[in-house]
Amino acid sequence: SYGRLLYRAQRAGLQQAAKAMFWRQGEAEAFFEYSGYAQRFEPLYRFWKRDYPALQKIYVFQNNIIGQRTSKTAGEVLEFQRRSPELYPDVVALATVGLPGYDGTHFNAAGYVQSGRQLFRLVARDFYRSTDLNQIASPTLRKAFYTSPQRDAIRLVFDDGQSLRWPADSTLRTATGRTYTRRMIDFVYLDGKSGNVQRGEAQGNRVTITLSRPDTARRI
Repeated sequence: SYGRLLYRAQRAGLQQAAKAMFWRQGEAEAFFEYSGYAQRFEPLYRFWKRDYPALQKIYVFQNNIIGQRTSKTAGEVLEFQRRSPELYPDVVALATVGLPGYDGTHFNAAGYVQSGRQLFRLVARDFYRSTDLNQIASPTLRKAFYTSPQRDAIRLVFDDGQSLRWPADSTLRTATGRTYTRRMIDFVYLDGKSGNVQRGEAQGNRVTITLSRPDTARRI
């Protein structure tokens, strides 16, 4: 895939002119538990910078939540994608959580259209001096802490200026017609374990997670 893209860019006379790279990948590593995503991304990044010398921005799409199966690497991939702008100064991360039409891996046409619109606002900011800057960047977590000595609630603090929303439960239907419910509380893991989140509430750039019982977890 890398060589085919490079060959086409060379034949089209665009290799020296490409200013941006859009990278939407990582589901396979999450699904099939291929570890070491960050280490694999490093040489890819270096090859991009070598082969496309005019690159100014690399837009990395963060995976959506993997809900169909248990995965030990999905969180590793998500976390690297979230932190990639901190590791590479020309990388911009773009979340896909919340897009419509998600089937567990891909999206329907409406989902990709919405994703394209979100991406365009970032590109317009970075390359076309757009003044549309309100709520265009994906929020990233800055702090997480227990709110009291009882350790029965956790606060997540995101970037200043973000306006967050805790999603409502969703009733979905499988291809065979079976209905099931997706709840955000089922996808919050404390030291790798789910089941201890009672509810969540968003206000401004903060999310408060109320626990069913006190916890001693060090990671969320």
